Amino acid sequence: MAWITPKTDWLETDRCTYEDMNRIAGNVNEICSISLKANYTQDDVVTLTECQNIIIALETMAELAGYTSDETLTELVTADSYNAVESFTLGLKTWIDLLLRQTSAAIYSGDGFYVGEDKYLR
Repeated sequence: MAWITPKTDWLETDRCTYEDMNRIAGNVNEICSISLKANYTQDDVVTLTECQNIIIALETMAELAGYTSDETLTELVTADSYNAVESFTLGLKTWIDLLLRQTSAAIYSGDGFYVGEDKYLR
């Protein structure tokens, strides 16, 4: 599943749909390279364990990547908890993308590019 922009404007009147759960779990799968259930249907019931697995995956990846956030992740039951999870997921993806770009750019540091005759382009 491809990355889908998280919904970070949940209101207390919003209800989580199976499409929301597919987006949330799919995005976690995308950035954490794991296989959480991301094929919910309108007949599914999301379990507490599934919510906890989302949080565990996010917190584990954040720790591995050195990402910190002011968001407090709790089981998905309120608009605030959905906002926190989706905002955390967006922030973590942004952080990981930055780390990957820095890693790619690292090859350009140091002595620069060799352009021949013992000369380097910096």
